[in-house]
Amino acid sequence: MNFRDYSNVNNEVKENYKNARLFQTIPYVQNMRQKFANVSFFLPFFSILEKMNDFIDLSDPDTELPNIQHAFQCAEKARKDGQPQWFIFSLFIHDFGKLLFLQNDLKNGQSLLKQWGIVGDTFIVGCQIPNQIVFPEYNDLIKQQTQLGIYKKHGGLDNTFISYGHDEYLYQILHLCAF
Repeated sequence: MNFRDYSNVNNEVKENYKNARLFQTIPYVQNMRQKFANVSFFLPFFSILEKMNDFIDLSDPDTELPNIQHAFQCAEKARKDGQPQWFIFSLFIHDFGKLLFLQNDLKNGQSLLKQWGIVGDTFIVGCQIPNQIVFPEYNDLIKQQTQLGIYKKHGGLDNTFISYGHDEYLYQILHLCAF
C-alpha cells in the first residue's frame, strides 16, 4: 500500500485542499492568531482523547479512522522503534490541535464538515507555494504568486504568516502553557 497517494482521492479531500488555498490568507491567519491568542477553556487529558475519537481527518487519503487511533498508532510505532519517551509522547499529542473542530465554525473551516482551517498541508501565506505541495494545481488560486511575495530574503520564520490549522493551534496552546 502506498501512503499519501492523492492521485485517486474523493472530491471531499480535493475540496479541502482547494479551500485551504483560497481562504488561508494573511487576514485569515491574523484573525485566527488573535482569536486563539488566549486559551479560554480547559479540557482534561482524557476528555481530549474522547473528543479525538469524534474527529476524522478529511485531508487524509489513507484512512477514515478517528484521529485517536492515529495517535495510538504513531506513539506505538515510536515505542516499538525504541524512541525516547518525550518523542513517543510528542507523537501521541501531535494532532491534539484538531480540537479546533469543537468551534463548529463552518465559515472558518473549523468543523467536522469543513476542515480546511484545521487539516491539510502547512504553507507560508503571502508568497508563492512550492509545487511539491499536495495539489499544486490549486496554487494558481492564490493572488500572491511571486517567490518571496510580501517577504524579504532571510527575514526569519518569526516574520512569516503560516497557514492556520491544528499545528499552529497546538503550538499556541503549548506555548501559553509553558509561560
